[in-house]
Amino acid sequence: MLEAIALAGFATAAVLFLVFKFGNIRRILYFDKWIDLGSTFILSFVLFGTFAGMTTALIAGGMISTILYFLKKIVGYDKLTIKGWKPATRPLDEVMK
Repeated sequence: MLEAIALAGFATAAVLFLVFKFGNIRRILYFDKWIDLGSTFILSFVLFGTFAGMTTALIAGGMISTILYFLKKIVGYDKLTIKGWKPATRPLDEVMK
């Protein structure tokens, strides 16, 4: 079981590093649910075939979901509207004032 958790940690780090390379984290966090679903589906597809692979994929999906959830609550996010990106919730900016 520890192997699955360690491999899930590596998979989580790899996916999150790729997500953070996209740019502004507040804009990325607006799509957190789609990133959760997509990353869990892709990891499940790639690691399909063994029980350990599926366990690793589901644990990594849960880790990614948890990290993005707390980042959204701490950092905040920007909302995409017809007129462009608008600031939605930004708790970290309010704390820093």
